[in-house]
Order: sequence, then C-alpha cells, then structure tokens
Amino acid sequence: MELLTRPEAARYLRLSIRKLDALAAAGTLCCSKFGNGKRARVVFRKDDLDRFVLEHLKARDDLPVGRDRTHEGNAGETLGGTVRRSLKGEHP
Repeated sequence: MELLTRPEAARYLRLSIRKLDALAAAGTLCCSKFGNGKRARVVFRKDDLDRFVLEHLKARDDLPVGRDRTHEGNAGETLGGTVRRSLKGEHP
C-alpha cells in the first residue's frame, strides 16, 4: 500500500491542492488524517486515486460524442469527440 501526501496526490492527479482538498471534503476522494489540528498529516492511498481516475474516465466515456467538454468558438465540439468519430469512420 503506497501512501501519497497532499502535494504528491495533487501532482499525481494533475490537480491543484485546493481542488484535491475540495474532493476530499466532499467525500469524492478517500483520505486518512494523522494527528490533530493544523499540523495533522493527510495522506491518500494510491489505489484510491487510481480508482478515482478509472471511475471518472468511465463516466467521461459514457457521455455523448462531442459533448463532454466545450471550448469557446467550437459550439460544443471537442477534439475528443472528433477523434472518437473518426475512429468510428464518421466525418465531422
């Protein structure tokens, strides 16, 4: 079992520490706290972080093609959607 500190976990997930803390506070990410007060040490199990990533990748794959993330000027079209359509033999 590998444990990661807050900065290590944030770097591993490519999130800010603030976003990592928000996910932990909401119960979306599991963490363990050692000690009390401001000097308490918060750690994340790497297995839990991997599970979080896999769940969110699966949820993203379940979204309709071209509607997972929008970019300004593209009217809801995404590179991911374009790639998925081209892999299916469809043309944009």
